[in-house]
Amino acid sequence: MVHHTAIVSGGNTGIGAAIARGLLAEGYDVISLSRRKPDWSHPKLSSREVDLLDAMATRQVATEIAASFAINHVVHNAGAIRPKPLEEVDDEDVGALAQLHFGAGIALAQAALPNMKKARFGRIVLSSSRAALGAATRTSIRPPRRASSAWRGPGHLSLLPSEAPSMSSRRARSAIPRCSRA
Repeated sequence: MVHHTAIVSGGNTGIGAAIARGLLAEGYDVISLSRRKPDWSHPKLSSREVDLLDAMATRQVATEIAASFAINHVVHNAGAIRPKPLEEVDDEDVGALAQLHFGAGIALAQAALPNMKKARFGRIVLSSSRAALGAATRTSIRPPRRASSAWRGPGHLSLLPSEAPSMSSRRARSAIPRCSRA
């Protein structure tokens, strides 16, 4: 039987906390990564405080965790928005959001991949924003009208399929939460 250990970014509150709690309920060990520790606890939950906007700190924490735990699940859920019309978006906004949504996910996946390949088992989930579905102050890459299931959302367009074949039992997905419109 495979022992499941997951990194969940943004696991301290909201959707990330719900994901972490769900994994814990299934018996997983969970390491939450976020700027603040969760205000809740569980015997199989550990957490690391890290600002995922800081690429070097993110990579360092990911490397340390992978050296200490046999990570076989990565759920990159952390996210933020900087709501602005397109003409007001600046280079700092683009860099920060690219690091948070894309760079941090790559760092977490890269740190976990050696163990996943060795175990020939792993799961990687990259959450995207419902902002990809369009909103007045959300500038994003949108899928073509007839987008296939291979479309990966903003920043995740081709990251996952390139590594999935190297794991025997593999799942690599990007998820975009759906919203209902009233």
